[in-house]
Order: sequence, then C-alpha cells, then structure tokens
Amino acid sequence: MFELKIVTDFASAHSLRDYPGDCARLHGHNWQVEVSVCSQVLDESGIAIDFREIKKKLSWWLKG
Repeated sequence: MFELKIVTDFASAHSLRDYPGDCARLHGHNWQVEVSVCSQVLDESGIAIDFREIKKKLSWWLKG
C-alpha cells in the first residue's frame, strides 16, 4: 500500500447572528486540513498520483 499525504491550512471568519455572547461578533478560526491518498499500485513513473493534482483539487475544494 502506498500513501501520499498533503497538509495545508487556511483561516475563515464568521459571526453567529442573535447569539447571546462574544460569538455574535465577527471572529475567525484557523484550520488545518490533511488529505491522504492511498493506492495499491504505482504508474510507470513510480508514482500513485502527482502531488500537483492533489494540491490543485484541494485548493479548488477549499475555495468552494
């Protein structure tokens, strides 16, 4: 089994309308995302999937 892992992070902000506390104000959170891809086989180049493809898809999904 071959495993490829990418870790990235991003920040986001939100507020909770009508919440009776500090979270009613705009505030932010920092997030860490970890993506693992597993494969039983490698291609003729000796890789399961190109890092660039995983990073591109993850970036697209996070911008969502």
